Amino acid sequence: MIASKGRGKLSDDELIRRKEIADRLNALKSNSSLTQIEISSGSGVPQNTLSRYLNGKSTPKDIYLQKLADFFRVSVSDIDPRQTTATISTGSHNTSDLHLVRLTDNYAKLDDKRRHRLLVASDELVREQIAERREPVDIADTVIAFSSSKEKYYDYDFYDQAISAGTGQYLGDVQKETISLPIKVDADFVVPVYGDSMEPEYYSGDYVFVKLSIDLDDGEIGVFKYYGDAYIKQLIIGEDGAYLHSFNTKKYSDIPIDRGSDFRIIGEVVDVYRTHQ
Repeated sequence: MIASKGRGKLSDDELIRRKEIADRLNALKSNSSLTQIEISSGSGVPQNTLSRYLNGKSTPKDIYLQKLADFFRVSVSDIDPRQTTATISTGSHNTSDLHLVRLTDNYAKLDDKRRHRLLVASDELVREQIAERREPVDIADTVIAFSSSKEKYYDYDFYDQAISAGTGQYLGDVQKETISLPIKVDADFVVPVYGDSMEPEYYSGDYVFVKLSIDLDDGEIGVFKYYGDAYIKQLIIGEDGAYLHSFNTKKYSDIPIDRGSDFRIIGEVVDVYRTHQ
């Protein structure tokens, strides 16, 4: 299975501090009636980083603590009572900070119809930027900017190490996070894809939903561990043996599997979510 990286034991004092911060952030979230992804988008704190703060699994960095305090319009000591000053010095506001404040203020002034138009336009700009870059995405820090509050999100266990749709990607020592996505799927966890071997069905940057299983049938798509690397491939079982098949046959050859192979099935790919066009 996917192993979690060991970490040093925290002191009781640090655990208490994390819980205090988590309780105060959850109270602010509840009072604001905002979703986690809306807070992430508005504050600039990555979604999965924010999730760790809300769950008491991590202590906020000073820069993120200030961003959250600015977003909720409270002092940093209102979030972290151990802070003795009202604010943390982060230097003068840059242009991006001022743009975010202006955009947030404008959003608050709009009626529901015009807010929706702003949300649609911002989502389209994010998709346009991702499509232009076509680079591997740092999934742990990826958010969909200003997502509509009318859209329901669902939480999944998430491993922020991309599996390979190409030459393989090691999945050991991976920390489990939580990710919120706007589709409901019966799956055990979500992982990102990296590489082009499964195009046109799966693209680099996609999220795939995986259902744990040790037994897949011929032709099914799954996540497999092969000599320490993890792949998303199609399992082919024929008279001549079994192998892992890539859809992009022009660039990638099949990977043969025999009784002597260091191989196991992690699970079946049951769905995919794509953040870009």
